[in-house]
Amino acid sequence: MKLENQFSLEILVSKFNSKPALTIGESTYTYQELFELVQTAANRFKNRQGNVIKIVNKEPFKFIINFLAIIQTRNYPFVASFDRSQLSFKNTKLNSQTFFLGLTSGTTGQPKIYYRDWQSWKKGFDWCNKLFKLTSIQNIITGSPLTTSLGLHTLILSLYLGKNFCLLNNSCKSRCLKKTTALFAVPTFLLQRSNITENIPNFKKIFLGGGTLTPQNAQKIRCSFPQAELFEFYGSSETSFISWQKITRKKITSSAGQLFPNVKVSFGSHHEIIATSPYLFSGYLGQPSPRICVTDDLGVLKGDQLFLTGRKADLIDHGGNKISPFEVEAIVNECCPNCIVFGVKDSKLGQKIALLTTETTTKQLLVECLRRHLPSFKWPDIYLRTTKFPLSLNQKISRVQLAQAYERGEFNEF
Repeated sequence: MKLENQFSLEILVSKFNSKPALTIGESTYTYQELFELVQTAANRFKNRQGNVIKIVNKEPFKFIINFLAIIQTRNYPFVASFDRSQLSFKNTKLNSQTFFLGLTSGTTGQPKIYYRDWQSWKKGFDWCNKLFKLTSIQNIITGSPLTTSLGLHTLILSLYLGKNFCLLNNSCKSRCLKKTTALFAVPTFLLQRSNITENIPNFKKIFLGGGTLTPQNAQKIRCSFPQAELFEFYGSSETSFISWQKITRKKITSSAGQLFPNVKVSFGSHHEIIATSPYLFSGYLGQPSPRICVTDDLGVLKGDQLFLTGRKADLIDHGGNKISPFEVEAIVNECCPNCIVFGVKDSKLGQKIALLTTETTTKQLLVECLRRHLPSFKWPDIYLRTTKFPLSLNQKISRVQLAQAYERGEFNEF
């Protein structure tokens, strides 16, 4: 059976034949060479047509080749950031338009398997190329693992536009990035791993998503990369881009920018952001395709600008009051950058409010800042310090994991 509306490596080869397609370490492969490698790898999958085949990101080069080979042989890649060996796909029936299956991180609940068709990404890629003026860009790179939605999205965007893709890590040689380069990453990647990027002078565009970018951190990144245009986007594995903004000067606190073309948002009873767009995923496994996507994020639309006010799963139940970590962070980050607020279990209050920082500061300074803007019941009960924020597998900060680390005694109280 012919797959409908499917990603076609053959078409890309006919358009970009001898152009560089992929740089891994010191090796660069053209689109033609990439196609030949994929064709060889496809021999392992060609007799398994219509099957779901799991791949993990143990070695990026093999991951890319296998992902493309599975698609070439009319199978369905299941991209897993960690082993889920108990999962079975026997008797799983997928629409012929299915591109791949992915696994949500589960930071707001149990991990879920979702699936996506090619056209939903293609429409978004076309708008990315137009809005962000990527025609002049020669390299598109990411610091995110390929098993994350951001990492895989960046890889396929790069190939679709005929660019050279590079996974930015310690094995990536800066000599291959002497041409104009665009970076897609989460904010924590640049803020906590600057040693990887400090010798790359040709970042022309930086796109940050998958984490809250504070005004202070936006300024820090602009100072580190003054030659680059800085963009921020908001979205999820299930929605792709919901909104975006170009940050030329000061970042407005909590702003997620303007809506991506053809995206509409509404809000639930608790201000949950509900997205309607042509870029939505195809559904969770075993469930029908959604017409809308109800996110875990809370927000409000002011004019044509979307503002994020928190996440439903992150709200702290503090003595019956629902406290948004975003609200507290917005205040304390003005006097002390790099503070994260999260809830920890408490037998009397339900949860206590904890504040974690990597800065050298005092509790007195933070309380004075909070006193000017927030009622006392929203102040943190616990003040903690660490040398570096621990990150989840997808390089984001997980408040759930921070609470678990606190319970293990991994932070110093001050």
